Amino acid sequence: MEIDKRKVFINSVKFLVIGLTLLVLIFNRQIPAFIYNEYEFMVRANHVLAETAFNDAEKMIDMRTGRSDTLVSDQDKATLYQPINEAIEAIIEANDQQKSYLAKQDKLLWLLSKTYREYHRLELDYFQDYSDSFHTYQEVKSAEHWFYNIVSRWTDAESALVDMDSSTPDYLDKLKDLNTVAGLVIQETKNAQAKGWLTEDLAKYLTMKNDKIIFLYAIMADPDFTDESFADGMKSIKHIESQIPDFDQAFSQWHKELIDPKFIQGKEKYASAREKLALADQYYSDHNLSRDRITVILAKFLKTYPKNINQFIPLADSADSGKIKVDLKGDGSQEFLVIEPGSMIAYDSSGNIIARKPEEMTVPQPMVGSAKIYRLKETDRKEAVSFEFPVGPHQSQVMFFDLQKDQLLPVCLKEKVTGPFDCLFFTGNVGNLPVMDLDQDGLAEVIETTDEYPSEGKLNQEEQAAITEVAGESKTDEFTQAMEQIAKREKGGRGRMVIWAIFSYNGKFFEEQTGKDYDRLYNLIGNQIKNKMKKAELSRDSLEYLNLVRKLWNK
Repeated sequence: MEIDKRKVFINSVKFLVIGLTLLVLIFNRQIPAFIYNEYEFMVRANHVLAETAFNDAEKMIDMRTGRSDTLVSDQDKATLYQPINEAIEAIIEANDQQKSYLAKQDKLLWLLSKTYREYHRLELDYFQDYSDSFHTYQEVKSAEHWFYNIVSRWTDAESALVDMDSSTPDYLDKLKDLNTVAGLVIQETKNAQAKGWLTEDLAKYLTMKNDKIIFLYAIMADPDFTDESFADGMKSIKHIESQIPDFDQAFSQWHKELIDPKFIQGKEKYASAREKLALADQYYSDHNLSRDRITVILAKFLKTYPKNINQFIPLADSADSGKIKVDLKGDGSQEFLVIEPGSMIAYDSSGNIIARKPEEMTVPQPMVGSAKIYRLKETDRKEAVSFEFPVGPHQSQVMFFDLQKDQLLPVCLKEKVTGPFDCLFFTGNVGNLPVMDLDQDGLAEVIETTDEYPSEGKLNQEEQAAITEVAGESKTDEFTQAMEQIAKREKGGRGRMVIWAIFSYNGKFFEEQTGKDYDRLYNLIGNQIKNKMKKAELSRDSLEYLNLVRKLWNK
């Protein structure tokens, strides 16, 4: 009996060793591929973070420089200085993270097949242009952002100087404070010029404008101050003013010689990177590189396991032209989608019309540059296009279109559509409707977001008067009351980012996820959206307000 037990034990060990040996033989080539794909997931996740930070920076810089359609007070503009810097730093940080994971992948290539090595070459080719474009963007936008901030500071100083009364006892103390500000502006101007951020005339303009304040303080603070010395000082100040370069000319020259050429260079690099990215992503998908055996096995047991599907999402071909390159058929050739008021027509490469939006379907003109291209299903090469439509101060609606038989039709939120709102996503922030494959099942999720608006602020007399003027005699008008609530909430601050709803594409339409499905997908968002909260975590007051806003703008 003892001998039989030993034989059974020895045989069991033999089978275990044989089994482990077979597993090693089967998977030894798959382990490097598995690790490579783990790093690939991090490369792609950081790509999404870089793009998100880029979009955030662009929106804030547009508000800061006055290029945005959103009305922003000078006080609010000033508060954007730090968030803009943080967004630009986040772009570079995410870019550097991609670089580090690409380097880790590079060390595995000698263990991998030729297809992985070719993909890695394509990816490095893309990343070089992508990295160059963002470093150029960082330089240009940092210079532009710094300039607008410095201009704001010295114009505030000049305004304060004009308002100051020289007969008051604290005049000299106030002038001393302005003198300190002027000195700092001059020093920062020298530093900016050393970095190559300013042309000579613009640097001279900033320096001489602030020299005037410094010179005035020197006159007024002179212990031997006399009326005669004051008169002489004023003549010197007028001479300084006569030597200051014309601002419009200096500003135009700055853009022409420094800002615009670098910005164009960055855009060209970015466009090149997007083209190379599309080639790399197609190669990765066509050769099923994400499906190493270990990943496939894990994915069968863990639905949340990342498989690097559809994370590189190419943007539309052109922000301005209304002509968009998109693979509507999914056959590898690109069609051209042309958007004009009242019409949407798809052409093949020969210029033949292949599809159009039904004439009876009324769609407003989308926002310029809002078109984005997505592949909603991993196993289907067909691409869909989303368009954004403004509806409020910073609220918008988004509709997806794809090719359905011989027509361009919306991809809706319901199987049975009863009206246009069954096909429109609503977002509380223009440009912020994240699309990503959260659970890595090969089907895209769309995330509706809005801001929390946790409390009301107080309106000043000027703001209240503006609302009253709009209201006229109607004090009970629903729209006017809503405008007053919106103004108060905006003054109270936006709070956290609310994940209002999550929709999953099911191959036919976007299906809203509720209950445990919503919770599961919310947890998978992770750090891709920071400072977020669930809709269920909203206070009753905030929820009522946000429902009011959606009702107001969804009309």
